[in-house]
Amino acid sequence: MGSVSRKVPDTAKNFHTKIREFMRVDPCKLVKLVQGIVERLNILETTNVHELITRVGALALTMFALTNAHAEGFLVQRTERLPDIEVGLGASGYGVSNHDYNLETGKGYRLWIKATGAKECAFVAPEFFRNVWFRKIEVNKVELKFQAVYEIEFEREGSAELFFTPIHPGEYTWECEGLADKGMKGTIKVK
Repeated sequence: MGSVSRKVPDTAKNFHTKIREFMRVDPCKLVKLVQGIVERLNILETTNVHELITRVGALALTMFALTNAHAEGFLVQRTERLPDIEVGLGASGYGVSNHDYNLETGKGYRLWIKATGAKECAFVAPEFFRNVWFRKIEVNKVELKFQAVYEIEFEREGSAELFFTPIHPGEYTWECEGLADKGMKGTIKVK
């Protein structure tokens, strides 16, 4: 009887890493991830029943991990428009229209951030920005597509529309950098 290899394939060893990478990247890459796993495990080319069971088990384990990493919402639904965040309101220029938001993972959102120009605002939300997938940001009818945002700086009047999907639950803060003590801040809760 032939020897049975007990070596765990690299893909099965590193599936947690792959999932973390997947959650930080375009969700459409899931198909490529699964195709890569199937190819590396050679599931379709196996003739030995024991090997087939082992390889299918590794794939099932990976898929189980992916399903447990899923978001609450449905990733392909329409985006929900959130109330705008408008900064620089009031006589002092430190007013903000909306401070707090309650969102849910896996659901698509659209959010306008608008500045009146009364005060400069470097809009920052570092933890939140690290835990969302950005489909795009639109500024002056120009679409920007990228994976990470550090800050959105308004030196004068302007606006940006963010299209995003939260991927990790948590309570995050946003602020106009250096002006949080003046009230130019808020929270974003993601369940």
